[in-house]
Amino acid sequence: METKKIGILGGGQLSRMLVTAGHRIGLNPLIYCDSSSDPAAQVCQSSIFGRQNNTAAIKKFFSKVDIVLFENEFVDCKVLERQSNQFDIKFLPSLKTMTVLQNKLGQKKILNDLQIPTSSFEAYKNGEDLKKWVQKVLKRFNGQCVFKWSVLGYDGQGVLVCKHQNENIEKIVSFLQQALDQKIPVFVEEKLLFKKELALVSTYSIEGEMVYYPCVIVELQEGICRWVRGPALAFGVATAVELKIREYAQKIAKHLSLYGCFAIEVFLDQYNNVWFNELAPRVHNSGHFTLDGAETSQFENHLRAVLGLPLGRVGVAAGFSMLNLLGTEETEKVSKPVFKLPKLSSRVHLHWYGKTDWKKRRKLGHLNGLVSDASQIALLEEEMLRCEKEWLKSL
Repeated sequence: METKKIGILGGGQLSRMLVTAGHRIGLNPLIYCDSSSDPAAQVCQSSIFGRQNNTAAIKKFFSKVDIVLFENEFVDCKVLERQSNQFDIKFLPSLKTMTVLQNKLGQKKILNDLQIPTSSFEAYKNGEDLKKWVQKVLKRFNGQCVFKWSVLGYDGQGVLVCKHQNENIEKIVSFLQQALDQKIPVFVEEKLLFKKELALVSTYSIEGEMVYYPCVIVELQEGICRWVRGPALAFGVATAVELKIREYAQKIAKHLSLYGCFAIEVFLDQYNNVWFNELAPRVHNSGHFTLDGAETSQFENHLRAVLGLPLGRVGVAAGFSMLNLLGTEETEKVSKPVFKLPKLSSRVHLHWYGKTDWKKRRKLGHLNGLVSDASQIALLEEEMLRCEKEWLKSL
């Protein structure tokens, strides 16, 4: 059977890792991205350059592919539908599914429909007095709440956490108004008290096969993923918790025909209750450990799933940790960034994204560390931090 041609919208690190995974199994994905300096374009054999609103360029892209994948959910699905309607191509996930899941408010409503526990929330209705609404919901949640943009929020952006009723009202109103000015709906949700933040990457094939990578523990730094550690079962998370998260993943995947890899992020409270937070309908940062720590990476299984190929095995190392290498104030000062490889031991693996702009808080690469016994993870993470420190000192 002839293999269908895969195209990927986006040229960042996720696309880069999808491309290299494709090469390992004999595929040559086509990338649609902004420029030849984008991370994915650096490793891709063929790319088409343009913005999403460049109709001529994107139609050229559509004419050369059979299946279109998304690097991220920040796309205009209505525009894509108009641009692609003359081509016999398939978006995976579908544009209908992406439209639902790219909207966090839409996610909350789906979770309620599927009776999956999530925090209480309230959407702002157009026409309401914004300041009065903010005051009302602060009172409702006793100040323990999170204001969110429904779209375009990631890595701590589009999120404003509140801790008490005496928060700066004008600051909240300004934050929300920025979204409303862009016609982005906003909402507020109850701030949950939790002991761990967990994530689970699953893969759902167009043939109906489904596999789950082990649940992992996620640690954030200023709203950005800093560490991923696992398997969570080796660090005190109960089997029943992981099975419950898998149940939610399966329910959502089948309800929405969510093909390919996707990640769900949940909160675990002190009573071991699982509260659904958010879903990413794509390969995800919490699954980067699979590049070295799993039998088959999330990137390869994503490609297998959309092509209807048998999914790869998802066995993992006894213990693993992933450390994101983030831009700092020091990296911002580097005029012509050139990466200098730190010394790595045999159990630490580097994945560098090739970005030309090393802004503060930007994900520039990551380290994967593996151990044969989860009890060794603390020493492993010290070693990974030393590698990071050595890199920063070399600037």
